[in-house]
Amino acid sequence: MAIYHLTAKTVSRGESASAAVRSDYIERSGRYANDHAELLHKGHGNMPAWASDAPRNYWEAADAHERANGRLFKQLEFALPKELSAEQQTALADSFCREMAQTKDGPLPYSFAVHKGHDKKNPHCHLLISERVNDGVSRDPGLWFKRAAKDPSKGGAKKTNELRPREWLLHCRELWAERANMALRLAGHDARIDHRTLEAQGIDRVPTTHLGPSVAAMERKGIRTLRGNRNRLREDAGLKAVPQVVPKPVPAPTLEECQAVLLALAKQEPCKTDSYYQAQIKPYMEYFAEADDKAEAFAFCRERIQADMTTDAPRLKEMGRELSERLRRFGGTWSQQSALEQEAMNHIRLAPDREQTFAAITGEMDMVLERSRGLGR
Repeated sequence: MAIYHLTAKTVSRGESASAAVRSDYIERSGRYANDHAELLHKGHGNMPAWASDAPRNYWEAADAHERANGRLFKQLEFALPKELSAEQQTALADSFCREMAQTKDGPLPYSFAVHKGHDKKNPHCHLLISERVNDGVSRDPGLWFKRAAKDPSKGGAKKTNELRPREWLLHCRELWAERANMALRLAGHDARIDHRTLEAQGIDRVPTTHLGPSVAAMERKGIRTLRGNRNRLREDAGLKAVPQVVPKPVPAPTLEECQAVLLALAKQEPCKTDSYYQAQIKPYMEYFAEADDKAEAFAFCRERIQADMTTDAPRLKEMGRELSERLRRFGGTWSQQSALEQEAMNHIRLAPDREQTFAAITGEMDMVLERSRGLGR
């Protein structure tokens, strides 16, 4: 069953901590490379130019240049619903981490990694967020971590205060429950998580204790621990008191929920503009809007766009190039050719058999070209 787990921690330089080492840990690299098989996915965003392709450079620079008592990063760790597939877990984590790195002051540099968990029974995500706002001003690493100045070009990147209040953590915990439950609902699962305390939920049960990695490792080896025994007693008592619940039918997603999920999947292809992502999901959104069975339409669109970003991506690009080459022979302006290519590709994306549809479109185009050449002679 899905469980709720989210913890937050502020890590400062004065604690003799290292942002670079923590980056290695979550990405299972460097001294942690032996556990690389546990890594399911990693990503980053909002990095300055000098770290855009190598996020470790950012955390290494934080260790070197952040002031002696400076806050290095904010760390979040949260459990991912086991009911979701690996691709769904990755998409959910990516979307949530991107959302957490957006503030009223501007975007914050971040890195995250999704771990399968030991024996694939504990999927979870680690997120590192810098408090320094990427305002788009070009700075080298040494200047980036200096104090901010009235003239942004002469001072360091400004630090936001949004991640400091307790209210931020409470909002973060509630938002994670909302995002995870939406993903579970859209994936067709009845399981839900709840960020509230057991007392607030009206559950008369003593909460279990988080084991931690070392105790969990001992339990996996069959070594009984005090924490494990305590949790087992609490779980046994809780199971006896849990009433039978009849699952409710899963409601169909709304247009907004469908768009949110499809956008998150489309953004697996990084470094593109919002207009590009919108164009990728446009035919699916139109299909969903016109469908009578929204749940079935959503499942179809989600499956198709996931394929567009992964297995079918090379072939779709090849189809686009071939269509573009044929359209150039027809003449016309670039905008006209681009619109026709997009229309044809949208038709192919929604077709039951993409290869057959592509062959029919290109075959018809070739026939028209041949006829035009004959008329020309």
